[in-house]
Amino acid sequence: MAEQASEAAVLFADISGSTKLYESAGNAVAHAAVENCVNLMRQKTEAAKGRVVKTIGDEVMAIFPRADDAADAAIEMQLAVSALPPVGETALGIRVGCIRGVKGVVIGQLLVSIIGYGALFELYSRNFLMKEFWALTILLFAFAILLSEGIALLEKRVEYYAGVRS
Repeated sequence: MAEQASEAAVLFADISGSTKLYESAGNAVAHAAVENCVNLMRQKTEAAKGRVVKTIGDEVMAIFPRADDAADAAIEMQLAVSALPPVGETALGIRVGCIRGVKGVVIGQLLVSIIGYGALFELYSRNFLMKEFWALTILLFAFAILLSEGIALLEKRVEYYAGVRS
């Protein structure tokens, strides 16, 4: 039986320099700019056949049926946000990360809900540790992908032994 190639992708995007933006422009102006960027990221996600799973502050987590769709959305997000005028003296920009895989995505989402991603985000952002937060997120999804590969290997062995006995 030919192996069916199906994939999905999770995209993470966050606004770079938003803490500096809040400090320099003030809460009301910064909040409006961040909300505008998040809405742009949501629109670009939906235009590329994606679905926003979660937004936390200045960050978006979205899922796509194909990795190419996620890459298209990332490009469109970058172009749209970089075309926005600066807020005060701060030019807006975003950072984007993407993870591809089927079972890894599902397992990763389950792990995210189990560990309380929102509370984790608040803890790290309150202490200005966003690099560490994203590193933890990437490690979490890397673990999920490795786990999914292990499950796929086990499934192949079971399928093989079931085929031998029939």
